[in-house]
Amino acid sequence: MRRTDKEIKDHIELYEILSKGQIIRLAMAMNNEPYVVPMNYGFKDGELYLHSALEGKKIEMLRKNPVVCFEVSVDTELKTSPSSCGWTFCFRSVIGRGKAHILTDEKSKIEGLDIIMRHFGSMENSYKPEAVAKTCVIKIVIDELTGKMSPVGRE
Repeated sequence: MRRTDKEIKDHIELYEILSKGQIIRLAMAMNNEPYVVPMNYGFKDGELYLHSALEGKKIEMLRKNPVVCFEVSVDTELKTSPSSCGWTFCFRSVIGRGKAHILTDEKSKIEGLDIIMRHFGSMENSYKPEAVAKTCVIKIVIDELTGKMSPVGRE
């Protein structure tokens, strides 16, 4: 990272950002073609969980190349100034890399869906078996995380 003064190195803070975030931007690539999609997600124990339709461009790409990159931002706020050069954006963010695994058995899919629901505050969850069967649940095992905050030392 060029601006090491803005780097977040503490894994507890990196995990706090992932726990607080609501939207993840998931980046994939296939045949030298990049693709980014915003999604909601759940985070637990160093793993991310997402849900999707069973088919589509994203799933096709993940089946062929499960290596992904992702970004999550929190605490975003635009700070304006009388001078255009004084404008800035406050934020904390993480960028990570990992490998996506498409979960296929009902038990694992339900566990993943529960993690997503708990991420947003729903503790008691139930799912119709036919809905679970029509849902793709993706687990991303995180291999690498970096973090950044602006301005420096923002609390």
